[in-house]
Amino acid sequence: MHYREIIAETYASADGYLKENDRDLTAAFILIGGWVEGMHFAVNLQNSQSNQALIKSIAEQKYSLNNLISIMSEYKDNPAIAEIYPYFEKLVAVYTNVSITRDKAVTVTDQETKVTSIDSEATIQITPEQLKEITGLISTIREKIVS
Repeated sequence: MHYREIIAETYASADGYLKENDRDLTAAFILIGGWVEGMHFAVNLQNSQSNQALIKSIAEQKYSLNNLISIMSEYKDNPAIAEIYPYFEKLVAVYTNVSITRDKAVTVTDQETKVTSIDSEATIQITPEQLKEITGLISTIREKIVS
């Protein structure tokens, strides 16, 4: 099992448990914190290595961010979320100008495992200025969360 599948499965299990026990806000906080911490590591590692694969992953967080802000909007009345929500809106504004286009998808079936996956290449257009802005906003959000 790939580490991303393990993480996704673990998160889904924890999320399901929290929601079944009326802990939706706790689940939202875990999701927000995990996303911000992952982005913090990614943008800081990218700054030190200028790794194109990492820059692509940072750009592709555009999709996750849209889902995350949708979840956050349900809890905007919570003081902790209300404090950081405007910074997430600024992130959305920066990501709006990040271009991601996908080539035609190709379906691939592993004959040994009988697992079928859909593969497509993404073309990413993100400027150094956008990357710098994303890095700054992530740092600000993280600072507000951990202080």
